[in-house]
Amino acid sequence: MGIMISGYLSPENKEDKQFNYITNWIDIYISLIVLLLHNVGSLISVVQISLSQRSLDIEAIHRPA
Repeated sequence: MGIMISGYLSPENKEDKQFNYITNWIDIYISLIVLLLHNVGSLISVVQISLSQRSLDIEAIHRPA
């Protein structure tokens, strides 16, 4: 996930500078969305693991000795 730095260098004209600025922000937003989705995926797997652990604990409680 590289963030482009070309927009922060000195471009030749104003349109070039504006275009590079916009593409930089698009790149930053895409990186943030990917990072957010990765974190949500990790959170979902953690919740699934804790729920399966809880169901195992409940089975152990109700199982006759």
